Amino acid sequence: MPNVDSCFLSLIFRDESRVIVKNEEVFFKLIRTAFNQRRKTLRNSLDGLLTKEELECFFKRFEIGKNVRPEQLSLEQFADLNNYLDSVRG
Repeated sequence: MPNVDSCFLSLIFRDESRVIVKNEEVFFKLIRTAFNQRRKTLRNSLDGLLTKEELECFFKRFEIGKNVRPEQLSLEQFADLNNYLDSVRG
């Protein structure tokens, strides 16, 4: 008999989103791209989607380390990145 633990999850849907983003389509693309290749830093994961200058400015403005991995960012920080890029790119 296998030694297996189990659990039960209960999901509660929110009436409003936890974060506000200007462009949801770009937001989900940003997250998918960031997590597409395991064990890469955010800077390397988003290479090609964003310029190095855009990422460097974001890291500096929001006081995030340059070698951060995608799993270390919160949902709010991804929303900040999305909204920052939207404002920079106009």
